[in-house]
This record gives sequence, C-alpha cells and structure tokens, in this order.
Amino acid sequence: MARFSAMKVPDEARKGNEDNFMPSYVSIGPLHAHKNPQFKAMEDIKTKYVKSFLKRADPEKPPMKEQEICGLLRTKASWSASYFYAEEVTDGIREDFTQMLMRDGCFIIEFFLWQTESKEGEAVFIEIDPNYKIETKAIMKDLLLLENQLPWEVLELLFDGICKKTEINLENLAFTSFQRLTPCKQMRPPSPPGTGKNISSSIKKLHLLDCFRHYLLGSKARNFDTGSRPVDPKFLNVPSVAELVEVKVKFTAILKSRYMADITFAEQGEMKIPQICVDTYTEHLFRNLLAFERGDPNVPSLFTSYIVLLKYLIKTKEDAEHLQKTNVLTYYTSSENLVSFFHSLYIDTSFRSILYTGLRGDLNKFYNARWNKWHAALIRNYCNNPWMIIATVGAFVIAGLTVVQTIYTILGYHEP
Repeated sequence: MARFSAMKVPDEARKGNEDNFMPSYVSIGPLHAHKNPQFKAMEDIKTKYVKSFLKRADPEKPPMKEQEICGLLRTKASWSASYFYAEEVTDGIREDFTQMLMRDGCFIIEFFLWQTESKEGEAVFIEIDPNYKIETKAIMKDLLLLENQLPWEVLELLFDGICKKTEINLENLAFTSFQRLTPCKQMRPPSPPGTGKNISSSIKKLHLLDCFRHYLLGSKARNFDTGSRPVDPKFLNVPSVAELVEVKVKFTAILKSRYMADITFAEQGEMKIPQICVDTYTEHLFRNLLAFERGDPNVPSLFTSYIVLLKYLIKTKEDAEHLQKTNVLTYYTSSENLVSFFHSLYIDTSFRSILYTGLRGDLNKFYNARWNKWHAALIRNYCNNPWMIIATVGAFVIAGLTVVQTIYTILGYHEP
C-alpha cells in the first residue's frame, strides 16, 4: 500500500523553484540528511545543544540520558513519525531513526529556548568557530522548510518530558522564536507570556510549519467555506487596488495585527490589511506554506486563498506602489518584481476550501454599485491629467453659461 508523506513538496510546486525548498545550513529529519557537506558544521552544534537541553530536566535529579529519551520516542512516536516520512522503518534501522528524532528535536527546542532567554541583540548568530558564524534567521528559515520538519508530536513529547517547569508552552515558544521571520513584523504574541494559554492549542498540528501557518491564519483557520467540489481560484477574482481606489475604496494598514490573514472590508469603503513585509526570506516561507497545503489532501487551502486574493489585488506596479504608499506593503525590490513575485507563487489550479467569500462579495458589490461605477468612469475618462481636468471644468463652465444665457433670453422674450 502506498504511504502518504505530509513532508514532501509536490513536483509541480518544486519545478523551477528547487532552492526555495532546500535547507542551506541545517538538515532536520531524514529527507535531506547527509546530502550537503555544509550540514556537518551544524551536526556538531546539535550535539552541544542536545546536552544543554537534557540538563533542563529536574535540577534535583541527574541529567536525563539520551537513551532514556530515545526509549520514550521509540515507544510513543517512532511508528507514526515513519508514516509522515513515507518510509518503512524496519527494526534494523529503527534505532538510528529514533536517534535522529531525538537529536533533531532536542536541537530545535534548545535553539528556541536559547533565543528567548538571550538578551536583545545577542542571539543574532550561531558561532560554529571563531571564523564562521551563521545568522539565526537563516537557521529559522531552514526550520520552516516543508521537507525539513519533525512531527509535532515528537517535539511535544520532548518538550513536555524535559521542560516541565517552563512557564511558556511549546507553541508560544516557537512563535516567539520565529517572530523576526514573520511577514507581519508587528504580529502580537498569540497569548501573554507566562500564561501557557494559546488560542490554537486545540487545533491539531503536523509540524512547525503547520504551527506557524495557524498563527498566520488565526481565527481564519477555523472559519472557512468548504464543499465537496474543488474551488476555482478565479472565484476570488476581485478588482485591483487601482480599480478599487477609483471607486473611493480606502486602504488602511493594520500595523499591529495578531493574524496576517485578517483582511476586512467595511460598507463605508475601507479595506484593512495587516502590514506585509516582503524580504529575503518571504519567498521561501510562502512557497513552503503553499506546497504544504497543495500536497496534503487533508489540509484546507487557506493560506492559498490569502495569496490568490493578493494576486488579484496586485495586478500592476501601480497597485503595489499604492499599497506601499499606504504602508500595507513594504518591500526591497522594484514594484514590477513584486507583482511578478505574487503572480508566480500560485498556478491557477483548483484548491480545497476557501477564505474571503464574504469579502469578495462585498468588494464586488461596492465596486459595481451604479454611483461608484459612474464616479470611477468620470475620474478615469476626464480627470486623468491636468489638461483633461481643465478641459472638463471648462466644458462644465461653458455649459453652465449657455444655460444661464438661454434662461435670460427666454425671460427677455416674455417681457411685455
């Protein structure tokens, strides 16, 4: 029987974009292990981090041994983990597989804890040796690649087994660590530090990338339209930013948003969008999130809906420039490249489930209203440049004077 992998990038998503799915510095799990000599440096760092992590157990007891942790994982997680990687893990290689889960999982959690416990500005680089440092953001990027994941249950087992006295929970720990990598730079924590509470804790997660996806989507992850038939992405075809501006739609940036996907539109004509920063790491993150939703038939296409909506809103460089002017978008490339970026992210194929059906209906209704269409046509046809404005105003003045002259003529004709 064929085994499904929740960790594999679909071939159609990988084509032409291989670099966005390949780790640069650290390999997690079996899919890219030992494929790049550059990973060797981080393997030595993993050993150091595993030892530090195991010391976090009850300080009144001796540090836990690696064999104890492997035994825990072997009993509770190794079979299900092998299912995620679509590998038949036989008894002969089970020991090595479990050792890998333990080693990579301890490294990830200790890496998160090291960042949250460091003072601001300290956890910027991992020092491999005095002459070689790796930026922590580059490590975080690797940890969010689809084929560089550990099953979430493995991380939970390790975290709950060792960090029993830690005030923060695993989800908030992950979010805090990845916050600098988010496209929304002002995203607020999902719950106050130290509370241990989390609004997404009841949602089952597959891995770190899936956890991060839930933070970006927020409440949208639970409120979406689904059906038995695939959804045509053209269903989300809405007017572009420039077209909406013509009918007096106001774009407002939400500078401190809890969720990136919380896009709203009010009847008065105001569209609020959490601020998006497109930087060096954005393409890696977006493509891996899209590949995850595309490759797993059990995952609804919610982040995909977000990208498709932006694709229709940003059709020209003028659209991008207006969103930049209103602080909705910040980017470090040309406007033309930004448009190409959003349009290259998603190929027009059907997807499962959909967000923004209500938003789409409200936008199109507002845009197609008779007065708004007339106003847009007036602006587009007669007020596009100063000379056209002068000519239009002049025409109205002449028409007005003609009417006045006609009235006086009529009144003069009727006087006795």
